Amino acid sequence: MTHGAGAFMLPVLSRGGPVVLTANASPGHLLELVECQRITSTWVPPTLLYKLIDEQKARPRDTTSLAHLVWGGAVASVTRLLEAQSVFGPVIETAYGQTEAPLALSTLRAGDLSVEARLASVGRVSPLVELAILDPEGRQCSRARQGKSVPAVTFL
Repeated sequence: MTHGAGAFMLPVLSRGGPVVLTANASPGHLLELVECQRITSTWVPPTLLYKLIDEQKARPRDTTSLAHLVWGGAVASVTRLLEAQSVFGPVIETAYGQTEAPLALSTLRAGDLSVEARLASVGRVSPLVELAILDPEGRQCSRARQGKSVPAVTFL
């Protein structure tokens, strides 16, 4: 288990919930697991999210058990996130982290993502986390410089 998967599992296990592990990450198989096992939460990278959208549109499964379809690990297309919300409902969420951090650095819950303008954001800074955008010399960028000489990142 990676840091992210382990951290994702702990709240489920702490409440006595089951964790379903699979070696088959094909979109069809994952959607069948959601339907048959009544999975409530899962995490996927954007590339897999896009495949799940396409598979669900081509061969719909009952995914009404999903309460949290969390994506992260890379930037996602706003267009595809809107499509995911249309296909799976208001359950799309995001979390960003890094190997050096034990938990998510920023998150957006489904309610936050109901506002289309927020779909391009990396979210709200997580509790106990301090984040800053630094220039190539390691200096913190002011809001006016963010997005000019460094990658554009939006925090809510």
